[in-house]
Amino acid sequence: MPVETLTRGYEATTSEVRELLDQEGDGITDYALTATLRLLSTANQLVQREFPHGYVVSDENGGIRIEWIGAGREVRLMMPGARDGKHYIYHEAGNDFDAVDVSPANLAQWLDWLTQA
Repeated sequence: MPVETLTRGYEATTSEVRELLDQEGDGITDYALTATLRLLSTANQLVQREFPHGYVVSDENGGIRIEWIGAGREVRLMMPGARDGKHYIYHEAGNDFDAVDVSPANLAQWLDWLTQA
């Protein structure tokens, strides 16, 4: 697969994260922005398949939530507005679901799982 195809989803997702800075309201914190972009960048280097396009929203506490959906599966990243907030990666397929710690390796693993279906 061409590199452009492999990175298209990554570029779209990171672009949406950066666009949160321009939205009105409380906005996202510097911590959430920096931590999310750093995590996505490293996970992009680890994925074995195409990095999927995620849907990005901010929360009321300055955090960032990204949701990836595909073939009856979901992966969600929750990056809080502060370092001491709750960080997690949630994955679901039907009645099978769980949350795991946030790390580039975990995010890459679950994005690969999402796109293998």
